[in-house]
Amino acid sequence: MKMRTWTTTAFLVIVGAALAAPAPVTAGAPTELVVADSMSGANFQTYWQKTVIPAVKQVLGVNLRYLVTSDAEQIQKTKAWKPGQGDFHILFAKSIATWVKSGVPLETLNANNVPNSAKILPEFLKSD
Repeated sequence: MKMRTWTTTAFLVIVGAALAAPAPVTAGAPTELVVADSMSGANFQTYWQKTVIPAVKQVLGVNLRYLVTSDAEQIQKTKAWKPGQGDFHILFAKSIATWVKSGVPLETLNANNVPNSAKILPEFLKSD
């Protein structure tokens, strides 16, 4: 259960950081994000659909669409991105080797390369 709480909190922080902006919300601000899951089983998928997605909607006002997919499909989509396009992927340990072998350039996120990281509450940056 601690892992689920951590996962939910981490995801809310990531989504919140991605959506945080000093300017007021404009008509072009995102109202929907797609979460593509290539690793989780039915229980985790249900947890996201019944717990995480409603929490994100309530707290951030953003609709999440939960997509069950595969690494192969996401790698192909990533390879099709033009410079400056794309999203972010959170990779599970099982996926990393597949993504590295695919030739898709990966970048480790840290405080220096995450936009708006200063807006993340310090308690969310602490590790267990």
